Amino acid sequence: MTRIEKSGYVFSVDVEKTQEYYKNISLCECDYCQYLHQHIRERFPKLTAFLSEFGVDITKPDEASPIELDGEYQYTFVGYTVCGEILKSGEYEIDLCDGLFLSISVDDKFSFPNQQNGKYFSLSVFGIALPNESAKSISEKPHPNSLRSKVKNLFKKH
Repeated sequence: MTRIEKSGYVFSVDVEKTQEYYKNISLCECDYCQYLHQHIRERFPKLTAFLSEFGVDITKPDEASPIELDGEYQYTFVGYTVCGEILKSGEYEIDLCDGLFLSISVDDKFSFPNQQNGKYFSLSVFGIALPNESAKSISEKPHPNSLRSKVKNLFKKH
């Protein structure tokens, strides 16, 4: 177990177990999640480093809640699971400036859909927005296993 201290919080994290969890989870196939997967690491290097300390793969959230607004994909939150426990809670969320102001909520009472056994807690990131100028390329080239691709292939003329 690794001890991590951030903004008044103290965590005991099983980094290796968390990394293994992220190697084995599958990605959501919707356009928004695929776009997030492709662009979040390059857009948010400080958040990537922050989450990596916990063993989290930033490109594979457990849950994301996107909306399209003002030429952006705005994610009302992006949630991750960490294997371990919160030893001491801070008074507020963890704030991080990474081009945008990001707020990270820590919670051991809320869980995203996951297959974790044992102790775990969630990190929910608020404030993520990605310009969707190139998002059209996702719509033009849908993921081969997406529902959209399967329906298009079903009705394709042979």
